[in-house]
Amino acid sequence: MMASKQADDSRPLTLSQPESGWLNLKEWFVIAIGMIICLAIYFGISVNSTRLAKAQQANELISQAHTASKEALLLIQYDDLLRRHDAVAPFLAQAEHYLTLLQQGGTYNQQTITPAITPAKQSAQLAAAQQAISQLRSGIGNDQAHQQQQLAAMTLEQSLAQLEQYFQRQQHSQFDSFYLMELALIAIVLLLTAVGVILLRRSNAIHQQNEYNLKQSEIAAKRAAEQLQLVIDGAELGFYDWDYSSGKVLVNSHWLEFLGLPTDNNLLNIEDIMGRTHPDDTVMLQQRLNECIQAGSGYTLEYRLQHEQGHWVWFEDSGKVVELSDHSNNHANDDVQRICGTLKNINNRKQAELEYRENERRFRRLIEALPTVAVQGYNRNREVIYWNDASRRVYGYSKQEALGQKLEHLIIPEPMREAVVQAHHEWVVEGKEIPASELSLLHKDGHLVPVFSSHVMLKQDSDQPEMFCVDVDLTDQHRTAAELKRLASKDLLTNLPNRRFLEEELHRRLAEASRFGQQLAVLFIDLDLFKDVNDSMGHNAGDHLLQQVADRLKSHLRHYDTLSRFGGDEFIIVLPNIAGRNEIQTVADKVMSEFEQTYRLYEQDIYVTASIGISMYPDDGETTAELLKYADAAMYQAKESGRNRYRFFAASMNEQLNRQRQIATSLRQSLDGDDFHLVFQPQIDLASQHIVACEALLRWQPKEASNWASPAEFIPVAERSDLIIRIGQWVVQAACRQVAKWRSQQLLPIRVDINVSGKQLHQPGFFNFLNDTIAEYGLTPKDIGIELTENVLIGADDDLLRRLTQLHDAGMEISIDDFGTGYSSLSYLKLFPVRTLKIDRMFVEEAPYQQKDRAIFEAIVNVGHKLGLNIVVEGIETEQQTLFCQQLHYDLAQGYYFYKPMPASQLADLLTRSEPN
Repeated sequence: MMASKQADDSRPLTLSQPESGWLNLKEWFVIAIGMIICLAIYFGISVNSTRLAKAQQANELISQAHTASKEALLLIQYDDLLRRHDAVAPFLAQAEHYLTLLQQGGTYNQQTITPAITPAKQSAQLAAAQQAISQLRSGIGNDQAHQQQQLAAMTLEQSLAQLEQYFQRQQHSQFDSFYLMELALIAIVLLLTAVGVILLRRSNAIHQQNEYNLKQSEIAAKRAAEQLQLVIDGAELGFYDWDYSSGKVLVNSHWLEFLGLPTDNNLLNIEDIMGRTHPDDTVMLQQRLNECIQAGSGYTLEYRLQHEQGHWVWFEDSGKVVELSDHSNNHANDDVQRICGTLKNINNRKQAELEYRENERRFRRLIEALPTVAVQGYNRNREVIYWNDASRRVYGYSKQEALGQKLEHLIIPEPMREAVVQAHHEWVVEGKEIPASELSLLHKDGHLVPVFSSHVMLKQDSDQPEMFCVDVDLTDQHRTAAELKRLASKDLLTNLPNRRFLEEELHRRLAEASRFGQQLAVLFIDLDLFKDVNDSMGHNAGDHLLQQVADRLKSHLRHYDTLSRFGGDEFIIVLPNIAGRNEIQTVADKVMSEFEQTYRLYEQDIYVTASIGISMYPDDGETTAELLKYADAAMYQAKESGRNRYRFFAASMNEQLNRQRQIATSLRQSLDGDDFHLVFQPQIDLASQHIVACEALLRWQPKEASNWASPAEFIPVAERSDLIIRIGQWVVQAACRQVAKWRSQQLLPIRVDINVSGKQLHQPGFFNFLNDTIAEYGLTPKDIGIELTENVLIGADDDLLRRLTQLHDAGMEISIDDFGTGYSSLSYLKLFPVRTLKIDRMFVEEAPYQQKDRAIFEAIVNVGHKLGLNIVVEGIETEQQTLFCQQLHYDLAQGYYFYKPMPASQLADLLTRSEPN
């Protein structure tokens, strides 16, 4: 039914806007009448005969007189005829006669001539003509009066010519006046005819428009009624039409269906309906209905009616008085005739409201129980209306102290108050939400509390909106982050700034030197034969030596100089704002003097020397990389010169650079040959003592023995060029090929970890290459792990993190290698999808014996485990170190105590022996 109504409603209107067409019968009738009147004027009105006749007579008489006078004057011109009185006199007599008729009237050609009325000028001309004729008549035959006759003849001719012109103009003027009047009358008739036609057409257009509008209104009313019915049916609204005087109520099918009543009887009594009202709603319903009827306004009520099956159903009733008695002047009850309205089933909404209130009650209980989530409620005026117990713990105010206090006066610091008030106003008035963010809010005792604050506005559409703030206390997180930041920028062994901090500080100092036109020096310090100390006395002795060297170097620096442990046995000193080489030499001499003194290691006094390379800004370079590189080259020159000395970088100092180029060339050649191979060092589960993984280590054996270099030497060279990318690809392929071979031999399955440089990871095709190689050898991401270095932590961007996360989610083990040596940073742990931290051996060497080292060791493992990371300890060399790591619940271990790096065949034999029976 609804579909058919919608289809009918979509029919286009058949009416069209009335348009002006051809002339109708009435308009043609008016035009015909106008044409008839015009013809009547044209043919029925004649010229005024009297005036025209007078004009014609006068014109004819003056013309005859002029003709006669011309004849007489012609005869007078001939002297021989002057004596012929009988020839001239008749003509003069005729002219005089015509002039007399014109002036005095008479009979001419059997017509009565009335005297012509002429203006004074023409009268004078007429008199002059008559006088001239008299003179001509009297002078006939008189030879002495010849000259006078000539003059009289001229006067006569001029007078008669002028009179003739005057009377001709008079005749023409009579004709022109007549025709102008005739044309004016015809124009007036035509204008009136046109006006009549226009008025008729306008009247007809208004009539048609009225008829069109009436039909449109009828169609619109019909359509509105259909649409209203569609809305009622579509919205599933109950409709009622209440005859107030009779108490009969006409309802639709939806109304009946709401209460489970039969739909064949849609005429009910108001008493029956009121009898179904819930007892708690009856009084309210009657009272509100009476109020609305008295006021003549509409009403919207919510109440319950009893269903036919006995349960109660909530409804929303919207109605209005739609008809009053004819004599009504007000809205008294006796004057109400009809009330119409709709009934909407809101039972589901009421149930939802009940559930909402219950959930709100549960939520309040929940937030009351949260120890670090402070929740506060504020009214429209930002006064506290809710304050949970966590708010007391976070901000120090009890509930009694906080209630009624304004937000800005309670926990908002002074600099933020105006902005907070403005933001709250914009949310309440304009609906502009306050975004969640990290804030520092005020504690009762005055210190700032870091929180992550989010906000929600309840009852926003009412006059009493309520803003609730949910503040998560970040004090512990900030404390942990500060500690992580400290660990990220400090070398844990010497407590000096690490390499990452040094590079950032040097970059800043270079910018400062460039801005102020200052000089700067970089001292690259490397301990001579430090490896011998480690080999002869152990790594613990080496670590103690590094700590003593750091303490001594600090004593010779200004407060704005920077001393950093660059890595291993290398230290960097940055000297900003120096005067020149002499000042640098003074510092270098002081540093060298510290190595003239003995160092106490395990009750032994030993001598250690150092080689120092020095580069200067701006003489040697302008960037951090250049100054470090040239200081490093100068340091190697100092070592080549016999150690225990310092050297300034010079342009001729290229030996080390040449060596690096030689290694780079040999590496490039070896990539085309078969000079690389892998060795594998197992990783042991400290709990089960089983091999669970191994690290693949690259070795290089060039054909030319003079080109040989250790990984510590050739890897940095490869890192500084694109060779590391090709070498890294070779390692990935070789490792996958070896793992696939072990799988084919059905050996105990273990994971192989590969060291991957940051430059490899930033190659656009690296991740595709890695996945393709793993798939090529029939492996899964779980079979291969990758270990990241400093370059990854410093240069990671969002795309790299996304690709690493994909590997992590696929099951690949991602580790951070050499953690704590200055090549990695705790601050990156929260950003990278890593599973494992590999702790450098320096941390385990002294930890079993030194309380401070043990505390640091425990802190690292606790932080790692709390972040959900596996901890691998490298460099385990003694049983005591192993037991110490087991006590601290380290997960995996790697070191010479268990296994040295070994060829693949030897590891295969070891895995064969390790297989369970």
